[in-house]
Parts: sequence; C-alpha cells; structure tokens
Amino acid sequence: MTQEITLRDIQSAKPISFKREPTSLKVKLAETKHAIEIPYRQVIAASFNPDNSTLDVAYLYRKKKADNLTLVKLRGKPQGLGPNLVTEWAETLMKDVYEDSGVTRSRRLKVLVNPHGGVRKGAAVFVKTVEPIFRAAQCSLDVIYTTHNGHAFNIAKDLPLVYDAVVTVSGDGLIHEVMNGFAHHINPRKAFKIPIAPIPTGSGNGLALNLLGIEVSD
Repeated sequence: MTQEITLRDIQSAKPISFKREPTSLKVKLAETKHAIEIPYRQVIAASFNPDNSTLDVAYLYRKKKADNLTLVKLRGKPQGLGPNLVTEWAETLMKDVYEDSGVTRSRRLKVLVNPHGGVRKGAAVFVKTVEPIFRAAQCSLDVIYTTHNGHAFNIAKDLPLVYDAVVTVSGDGLIHEVMNGFAHHINPRKAFKIPIAPIPTGSGNGLALNLLGIEVSD
C-alpha cells in the first residue's frame, strides 16, 4: 500500500509531499528544508475529488511552541498515481486518524456562541477560527448565538438528544447554564452523556484552564 504521495500545488505549482507514519503525517513543502510532522490528532481531513483530480488535505499546525494551532488547507494534483490509489491513500489516512483512534467522523454539533460576554470576542473567534476547523472536518453544525441570560439553559433543557457534543463559545457562564439545563432535562441521564466542549472566549475561563492548563503542549 502506498505510504507517500506527491502533489503539484494548484496555485503555486510547487511540489508537496505527504508520508503516512504510524502516528503522524509528514508534510514536505517546497519552501521548507525538512518535512514537518503532524500528529494524527491534528490531521483534520483528506479527500480526493475525481472530477477535477485534486487531493485536499487539512491539518492544524503551529510554527512555534508559543503560537496557537492554525488551520492549514492544501490542494493539489497527485503526481504519478492513479485515482484509485490516491483515493485509497486518503481513505487509509482518515481511518488512521479517526476510526483507529476511536473517533467518529463528521460529528453533529450543537454550538452555542455568547457574542456579548467577557471581552466580546466570542462571535469573531468562532467565525474566524473555530468554524473553519469544524467545516474542514465536515461536521454538521447547529449554531445559536445566545441573546440573554438563561438562553443556553433553556436550549439545553429542551435539547434533542441527537448531538455528538455541545460546544460553548464563551466563558464559564454558558457551560454552567448548559449543565443546569441538562439537570432539568426530561431525560437528564442521557443528556449528561453528551460531551460539553468549551471554547474559552470569556473574561473568566476557569474551567478551560483547569481542563487544558495555561499552556497546551504537544
């Protein structure tokens, strides 16, 4: 089975090479001397489009340890391999990234964004940073911007139990509302089985700091 694949970048026409390793994807760009290693937990997607013969790969990467992870999306035409082999390469990579790690693809997410709380950056952070990652991972998003105190509580209290996670883009307030809403749900035991994923954008982000620490390392 093919482990390595080379693309010709659609925009620059420069070569890009990818190599599947046991726990990571090695990426070699034309402008870099050495390949960079992307842990599988940071690989978002890989797919081949036979209509235009292009391979798309998306992953998260930080240039420096102090930098935030950013979304990188690459597209190019595979060199020297037929469509079947390219499709197999992409699908095998996705299996390594998702199924072999016990992760389901294309999750259905309920996203609650507080645009007014804390430093009032919740909406901007979601639209510019978080949403593109979810879209690249082909997640199904049901997004609500909260408008008043107790809004998230009411949503959680009546939430259909069909979501893979509830994402809160806020400080600690929305998380507390969701948990209280689950406690008042008609089926609280099943409601509390839905993970709550906090994206910290408030003035107080104590829960996220306790979960992730001040500095998240690789």
